[in-house]
Amino acid sequence: NVVNRFNAAVTDIANLGYGLQGGTFNLSKDFIPHRLNAKLGFAHARSGYEPRRGGRTIGTEINGKVSYSFGPFMNLELHAAHMWLGDFYDSQQVRAEDISSKPVDPWVAFLAFKWLMF
Repeated sequence: NVVNRFNAAVTDIANLGYGLQGGTFNLSKDFIPHRLNAKLGFAHARSGYEPRRGGRTIGTEINGKVSYSFGPFMNLELHAAHMWLGDFYDSQQVRAEDISSKPVDPWVAFLAFKWLMF
């Protein structure tokens, strides 16, 4: 269920050597058992160290998914997420060289049809 591996908030497990602390919380509900379900997720991440002219908060995300199962291993899914970037990205040290200011808060929405055949 990865949409884009090129624009991650944290691109490596060491977070550019600054360290990483984070947590996630998910709620899910089956509206029709084994057929229609939804998930709501929350995540927050902080750096272990403040970069120069930046802070420790990497960001906070809310995401969700609604999934309908047509049968075994065949799902239609609607996904959406929004992330509020923290003050970690105020530092030029953690941004790409061609970005002069903090990036815009990222969001995504997509529809996926998943079918696993053996």
